[in-house]
Amino acid sequence: MKEYPSFVELRLLQELFKESNLTAAAAKLSLTTPTASHYLTHLRNIFDDRLFIKAKNGLVPTSRAEEVVEKVNAAVFALEALISQETFCLSKVSRTIRIGCVDNAPYSIFPGILHFILARAPGIQLKFEELKGNKFEKVQRSELDFFISPIVKSLPPGFKSLNLSKNEYCLLARTDHPLARTGEAVSDAEICRYPFIDIRVGEPQSSCRTLREEAFPRWKNARSLVISPYFLPFVPSLETCDCLLVVPRKTSEKLILRYGITEVKTRTPGKVQIPRLIWHEKTDKDPLLQWFRSSLLIVSTTDSMKKN
Repeated sequence: MKEYPSFVELRLLQELFKESNLTAAAAKLSLTTPTASHYLTHLRNIFDDRLFIKAKNGLVPTSRAEEVVEKVNAAVFALEALISQETFCLSKVSRTIRIGCVDNAPYSIFPGILHFILARAPGIQLKFEELKGNKFEKVQRSELDFFISPIVKSLPPGFKSLNLSKNEYCLLARTDHPLARTGEAVSDAEICRYPFIDIRVGEPQSSCRTLREEAFPRWKNARSLVISPYFLPFVPSLETCDCLLVVPRKTSEKLILRYGITEVKTRTPGKVQIPRLIWHEKTDKDPLLQWFRSSLLIVSTTDSMKKN
């Protein structure tokens, strides 16, 4: 019979990704280091892979570990939600869940979430809010339950996060744009000749960055014709002008079906980022929010697998 990892082994995988250190990961789970080492050996046998390799700065995940981490997260949150649901009835819950995110997040990261929620918890209201001001303070003050960001590099004490499906970025232009006509990959110099509709990321606004600069640093000298916190209002403009727009690929796939725009092939690949769902530890055991986290991960992972 095929072996399966235990719940504590799945949790160990999660902590190893966060800590890059077996002793630190073991301490998070109240395990001794020898016990954690035994669990890691068992995981390596199950997956037929080393999973983590010793390096100068700690344990580094292998490509196989990178492949399975999203499924591991989904399994852990689904199991936690299975237990927590015993304390309340989803069909009778009436509550608003407030999520800070950019305008294309529901569009591209988890388009199936509304159907999923409505079928299981029809009394829940999802309230999506613009990411303004100090997002961590808003979550800590319970003004937001969560926020989603692919660019947060470190978390303040007391905050937790969950990786959602990967985000890779691409370049959009109108279908008859000079850069799109040949179908060949274009150079950075060619791209930087054209103006951009840029998406603002980060705070404060006075020192904000653009998604173009984050995803394609080599294009930082290109001109911004428009800078906006919103993706969707300016997409129709691409059909009638020479502007370019950097967007997540999942968003681009949907926009291309609706508008006269196309992806421009580029010699320089865009950065790959992983959007993170972020919340404060004080709501970590809230059964409804725990269920929502697992649901969001299941939906985003399922949508990603359908694409593949």
